[in-house]
Amino acid sequence: SLLDNSEVLNMGGVGYGIDQAVLKYLKYGSQYKPDLVILGTFPQDYVRTGLSFYGYSKPVFKYNSENNSVELTNTDIPPPPEVYAELKRKLDPPILYSYAFLKNRLIRAYWKLIDSGAKEQYYKEMDIIVEHILTQLVESTQATNTKLLVVEVPHGNSFRDQKALSAAERDDLHIHLLNIYEKLGIPYVDILEEFTA
Repeated sequence: SLLDNSEVLNMGGVGYGIDQAVLKYLKYGSQYKPDLVILGTFPQDYVRTGLSFYGYSKPVFKYNSENNSVELTNTDIPPPPEVYAELKRKLDPPILYSYAFLKNRLIRAYWKLIDSGAKEQYYKEMDIIVEHILTQLVESTQATNTKLLVVEVPHGNSFRDQKALSAAERDDLHIHLLNIYEKLGIPYVDILEEFTA
C-alpha cells in the first residue's frame, strides 16, 4: 500500500514557534524534497514567533517599520549546553522560561484595560512577520513541487465545555493565523472546527 512505501521525517520541536519550525524545515527538511509537508501549529505559536528568551536563545524575526521589512535577528546562538550553563550561572534562584509568556499575558491583559492602539499595532506587525515566514515556506515547497498542509491544533482546554469552546473560536491568535493561511492560499485543517462540526 501507499503507507508501506512512505517514509516519514518528524522534524517537530517542542515549544517551537512558527519561525523556528519553518527555519528548521528550510535548513534541514527541504533538501529531501518531500511529497508533503504537514506543519502543525498552535495558537500560541503566533506569540512564540515574536519572543526571544533572555535576549539570545532563539532566532527572532523583527519588523522594521522604517523600510517595511522583516529581518532575521539573534542568529548567533551558542550550542544548547552552553546556553544552559550560562543561564544556570546567571540565574539565582532559577527563573523559568515561562516568565516571557507571563510577561506577554500581562501585556495582553493591559490591552483589555486600556485602549492605546498598542494591541492593533502588535497584531499588525506580527501578521507581517508571520506572513513573511510562511511565504518563505510556501516558496520553498513550491520550488520542489511539495504539497503543504497546515494543521491548526487548539489547546486541549478548548473542549472543556461550551464556554471554553466559544472562547477558543473567538481567540485573536487563532483568528489571525487562519486569516494568514487564507491570505497565502495555504490549505489548512482547523481541528477546532473539525471536532465541533
